[in-house]
Amino acid sequence: MKLLVRQTPHKGRGVFAGEFIPHGKLIVASPVIIVPRPQTAAVRGTILGDYVFDWPRNRCAVLLGEGSLINHSKFPNARWTVCEKTATIAFYANGPIAKGAEITHDYRWDANKTCRWT
Repeated sequence: MKLLVRQTPHKGRGVFAGEFIPHGKLIVASPVIIVPRPQTAAVRGTILGDYVFDWPRNRCAVLLGEGSLINHSKFPNARWTVCEKTATIAFYANGPIAKGAEITHDYRWDANKTCRWT
């Protein structure tokens, strides 16, 4: 999957589709660093807190790679799932995404978001 990282107005950097992405396609599976429960509050209080996702069993995970630069939207064109087995967060297209469009997702956590491609 060809992805482009560019500056965006009012958001800093963002991820853009370098090619057409069909509905349901895996966009990127980004690795995470899982933060032990006792350290979660400390990480959330740092700059890394902007790149933290909730992780099962009251932990958090720092997202790495291109997935960490995918911006939030109330009307996202991508969704994400947690994959504990591979310690990744996978992003999938909610619908077709045009070449050049910014890829966005909803930051809100849903405990039912589990990986379907283990």
